[in-house]
Amino acid sequence: MRYLFFIIFIFFSACSTKNIKSNSQSVFVNINTDLIKTNDQGFLYKNNKNIKLELYKLGQLFFVANINNKICINKICYDKKIFNKKFFKKQYYDT
Repeated sequence: MRYLFFIIFIFFSACSTKNIKSNSQSVFVNINTDLIKTNDQGFLYKNNKNIKLELYKLGQLFFVANINNKICINKICYDKKIFNKKFFKKQYYDT
């Protein structure tokens, strides 16, 4: 009986101990390129590994950008130099 209680306790507490350090803030974003034109409110999440930008229109999520070792826009990923050339028409540095 005691082992069963211990197993149940471990099972329910295993998922509750994950700590993800991230900073989030509300942002107002204006992007005006040939491929993306938006002027909306969203959230910017930062942690040690990546940056994530979520933009909302009428309360619905419609744009997600993840920046890690690649840049992903709505789950389509690009290398940083290719992203800069495609979206900004110039080949900037990776950072």
